[in-house]
Amino acid sequence: MLQAKADSKGQPAFLSFRAIGQIMSNIGGAGFTYDGFKTIYDKTPAVKELVKNFNEKGITIKTKEEPETGNQADTDAGSNEVSKMAKRATDVGK
Repeated sequence: MLQAKADSKGQPAFLSFRAIGQIMSNIGGAGFTYDGFKTIYDKTPAVKELVKNFNEKGITIKTKEEPETGNQADTDAGSNEVSKMAKRATDVGK
């Protein structure tokens, strides 16, 4: 959903692990860390298809729009808008 939303707005999509942790908390899930994500990424081909890059700061989702900085996962730029979209998505139906 975040990928489609970013594509429709013509922008890259980055989620910090802090934002992902908040999303997980909003839906009653457990915490989310770089190590936990790496394990899932390494074992799940479908996740690899959605992720452009990731590091200790967060995840850059594959989108039509390339990040202006070349590697969005190296900064928190852009994470605020995607984090807001993610929060709205998890708040639906509450």
